[in-house]
Amino acid sequence: MLEVEIESRRSEGEGLLPDRSGTVESGGTSSAGRDGLQAELAQVEAELEDLRELRRGFLGQTGVHIGYRVLRQVTSQLDSEEARLGKKLERLRGQLHEGGVGL
Repeated sequence: MLEVEIESRRSEGEGLLPDRSGTVESGGTSSAGRDGLQAELAQVEAELEDLRELRRGFLGQTGVHIGYRVLRQVTSQLDSEEARLGKKLERLRGQLHEGGVGL
């Protein structure tokens, strides 16, 4: 069940989706650093799209009764995860902009 998976990930300190990103060091504006930031940006954008698909799939279920409490809990968790990914995107875009990289 979705709420069990979400609760399991939350108790383990993970996001709702698997973390696709590796550790990217951004210690400057070298080509390798920019490439790494751009790769991480693409990964976070993909995670955000996966999260949106998860939301659509969960909320679009027909024939499955979802209690109000569970619905509130899951949508709250999805909102939190979406906000986390949005902040990460802003940070990455800011780092790329500061490095003089156009998107």
